[in-house]
Amino acid sequence: MPPRPNQYLEARNTASTRKEKGDNSIDELIWVIVNGLPYFPNLTVPICSKDLNNNEAETRNESIKKVVEHIIVLQGQEQQRERDTNTSGSSSSSLSTSSWTVTPVTGGNTNQLFCVSGINSTNNNDSNSSVNNVDSVLVRLFGADGMIDRDEETSTFASLAEQGFALRYYGRFGNGRVEEMLLSCDKYEWTTLTEGDLVTQSSISNEIARQLAKLHSTYKVPDKELKSCSRVGSDGPPQPTLWTQLYPWLERALEAEFQTDGDTKRATQNYYLNPPLTLLKQELDWLKLRVLNPKSAIGFCHNDLLASNIMMKTSIASIAIKGKEEKTNTKNISSTNLQFIDFEYGGINYYAYDIANHFNEYAGGTAVEDNSTPNYDRCPDADQKRAFFEAYVNEFNINNSVNNGANITKTLITVEKLSDQVDGFILANHLVWGLWGVLQAASEGCNDGLDYLHYAKCRFDRYRHDKRNLS
Repeated sequence: MPPRPNQYLEARNTASTRKEKGDNSIDELIWVIVNGLPYFPNLTVPICSKDLNNNEAETRNESIKKVVEHIIVLQGQEQQRERDTNTSGSSSSSLSTSSWTVTPVTGGNTNQLFCVSGINSTNNNDSNSSVNNVDSVLVRLFGADGMIDRDEETSTFASLAEQGFALRYYGRFGNGRVEEMLLSCDKYEWTTLTEGDLVTQSSISNEIARQLAKLHSTYKVPDKELKSCSRVGSDGPPQPTLWTQLYPWLERALEAEFQTDGDTKRATQNYYLNPPLTLLKQELDWLKLRVLNPKSAIGFCHNDLLASNIMMKTSIASIAIKGKEEKTNTKNISSTNLQFIDFEYGGINYYAYDIANHFNEYAGGTAVEDNSTPNYDRCPDADQKRAFFEAYVNEFNINNSVNNGANITKTLITVEKLSDQVDGFILANHLVWGLWGVLQAASEGCNDGLDYLHYAKCRFDRYRHDKRNLS
């Protein structure tokens, strides 16, 4: 059964209504089952700044442990029931969490990520719990408030996990969810890719192309998601998220209030952001009507396939050097060695846009060492793009010819057609992430890590550069 995102809203509304009526049983441990997994609408973890003190860190970590404790226990209990059973109640647990460790995971710009480990060592032989099979999990605290529909996104993530495209999903709480954590061992380790891997390792790039084509052509989008993004009053195809995202983001950016006078000046003065926000709508209209092919194939897309959202499994070999044993990594790439993660911006979109986004992400810009500045000299050249297109098209057409009903647009594609479409979407992608930078600057500020407004300026500047060179 596909995920049912409306149940998240129903759970929150039910809890809110009961509390308004004076029901004292409403507390943070009230839970409901959505698509066979627990959801605690009132259980939250405090969002803290990066420079928090020891007491604040301890309070946050205990909250994270509490979330994992109750979700993992209930997840195991509900595995014994029918997955489509809609039940609710209050949670209790006898697990000891004192030996668990909570470690921040770096690399997330939209969310705060934490690894909770040591779970398996404290299962207390609880036969009703799935904790016997879990040692570490990833806790994701939602960021980008208002920019992402977390009900839709979590429902999609649950479906992706069920179909094997995303890591395992354990359950959701008020401001986040619990997911599988990829673990290394003595024989291999999981690491995120770097922009350098994308540029220098052709085998990695080709495998990304095949994996992306497989996602586009074989992931079966739940009917609920198709209906939720269809045009109002129309039986036609769903609207690509490119447009349902760009125009609302622009409206929010025009109304945004920034945290410092300096940021306000940078965001609103025409000398800094060019094109300025006040003229951006006509750029969007021009792209939609004059540049982008409205018949481009659509289906489910990742929409944020940068290097740090691709995990790579590398083998570890021990070698003897001057009498000492040292370990070295070898990058043997196959379909089982790459895993796409962080699908929070995923949705129905143009396949060519997903590829354009990936090509733009070679430039980086969001890593600490990049100083918020993309380097477009790292983007793939014509030969590298063609190799990517060839690997993608071959995989896509093979899967599409099976006619398995998974993808929305039923068509075979060619390298030449795909190449022509991607160039236009590269332009649109600059504006997507430029606006993202503006909105992040308003909500997060620019003084703690990534200078979001500088990043936005770089994306808008590159938009003008690529627009001039568009044939």
